[in-house]
Amino acid sequence: MATDKFFVYRLLYCYQTDTPPYLNTSVMAQFGVSATHLLKQRLLEELKNELLFNNRTVSQLSDDFHFSDPSHMMRFFKQQTGKTFTQYLQDYQNGIYE
Repeated sequence: MATDKFFVYRLLYCYQTDTPPYLNTSVMAQFGVSATHLLKQRLLEELKNELLFNNRTVSQLSDDFHFSDPSHMMRFFKQQTGKTFTQYLQDYQNGIYE
């Protein structure tokens, strides 16, 4: 998981600083999706893993993932999954894995 976090942070750094002019083109060629889409998906996977397998509060997760506010993180999660954290956890416990 440390490698995944490193990958996401490195891509975020490239995306937010002096990005190569063809970052999006390079990411599209290698992964078949835009850099923004890739970042969101990797971030979402990390959030899901932390939510399911670590006993952390929403506030702690928000801090760990550098969201400005827990509500922003929850809104991001719902936009990406269509579910709240609680719904996602309940589905997982009931054998619905997405």
